[in-house]
Amino acid sequence: MLALTALFSGKTEGIILFVFSVSLTTFFAINVFRKNDWVQIDESGVKYKNILGYKHLYWNEIATCKIRYLRYTKSAVLIGKTGGEYALPVTGRNAKEITEVVNAKLHGNVV
Repeated sequence: MLALTALFSGKTEGIILFVFSVSLTTFFAINVFRKNDWVQIDESGVKYKNILGYKHLYWNEIATCKIRYLRYTKSAVLIGKTGGEYALPVTGRNAKEITEVVNAKLHGNVV
């Protein structure tokens, strides 16, 4: 709102602030919509992406995968054998699918 006000007043700072705010919002939206593509499951384990980069957990490090409910959203959480929790960057229906696939692989079922 501040950027629009400054933009309509014709100030150079308003144009810069407007471009910055639109690009930041676009970057955030793209990351949120691509968020569900950040989990890969293969024969070695589960690879997921967070802010710091890719993380990889091997099957022998994972005890189970659960769904955690936070307000109106559900997300998938890996529970390690040492007791650590690793939140996966998936939400909604994708969290349920990831949870089912991970638990099936852990129990030896073919998915």
